[in-house]
Amino acid sequence: LSLGAAGFGIAPADNAVKDTGHFAVTIVQGGKPLARHVWSDGRTEAVLDLPRGEVELQPALQSADGKTLLQGEPLRITVLRSAP
Repeated sequence: LSLGAAGFGIAPADNAVKDTGHFAVTIVQGGKPLARHVWSDGRTEAVLDLPRGEVELQPALQSADGKTLLQGEPLRITVLRSAP
């Protein structure tokens, strides 16, 4: 998964600069949240181990104090197989 945000800076969570934040992604299946990944170190890419079936990824950009700066559109995908 690779994330970016136009008009915002990306930095670790302890960097309290205006219009700068870090990413979080909620993984949803069957309408229920399964996991929430927060990249407080400022990463913009990660490999996710997703369950098989219909999955929704809900990305967000959070400020240093945890407030949502930007909520992305949900990404709906079908996972056909799991990693070995």
